[in-house]
Amino acid sequence: MVVDVNYEERFWKILVRKDGELRSFKANFLINALGRSQFPHTKEKIYLDSLVGVAQFFQNVSDFAIDDRRTLIEATEVGWWYSAQLPRGKAIAVLMTDRDLLPVKPKDLEAYWKKSLLTTIYTIARVNFWHSANKLHIYDARTSYQDSFSGQQWLSVGDAAATYDPLSAQGIIKAISNGINAAHAIASSEFSHAVSFNDYNEALLSSFATYTTERHLYYDRERRWEHTSFWQRRQGNHKFLYA
Repeated sequence: MVVDVNYEERFWKILVRKDGELRSFKANFLINALGRSQFPHTKEKIYLDSLVGVAQFFQNVSDFAIDDRRTLIEATEVGWWYSAQLPRGKAIAVLMTDRDLLPVKPKDLEAYWKKSLLTTIYTIARVNFWHSANKLHIYDARTSYQDSFSGQQWLSVGDAAATYDPLSAQGIIKAISNGINAAHAIASSEFSHAVSFNDYNEALLSSFATYTTERHLYYDRERRWEHTSFWQRRQGNHKFLYA
């Protein structure tokens, strides 16, 4: 676990706690790969929505219970559902909606989740055969980006730089391409620091702008509930601009 990070005398000093002991490390370059966590030397991320996933895990799911092994996406009035089989006889069903649309109390949340499930056609058809394993879990799924992806002897990669809506299904592709671009930027910085990291920032901003355009196009196709809060927030004239 990272306890503290500081840049002093051209070196990064990292304090880590492992097995109850504090250990310190020094590095001349730092890669921020903290995912959705906040890196101490950057500003707060900029969020474009308040999307969360309310997930229920299922255990002891037999092959009979999952006749269709495909990942299923289904839109509803309050958001959209994701369901899929997991390894070792497990499965998952997730309601994707905005945090402020959810009840606060756990009992009310469970009732809300089940009520929304009843409005589905295909999701409930498969979930009816599954047996729930535990309570609901809420996961952050907001779209976000940093105002800067790099700085003095550091850069951010993956979800630490920008997070995408799960509907985009770009997580793995983004991580790989982002990692390649980061490696090129770091390697090139020895010869031209400003140019290499400017190119890196531009590449990430361009990718994020493309993603937000495609995200809007997908959400804009669903017109059955265009007057509800969830869908209104994602439809209409939304465009991500950067200088």
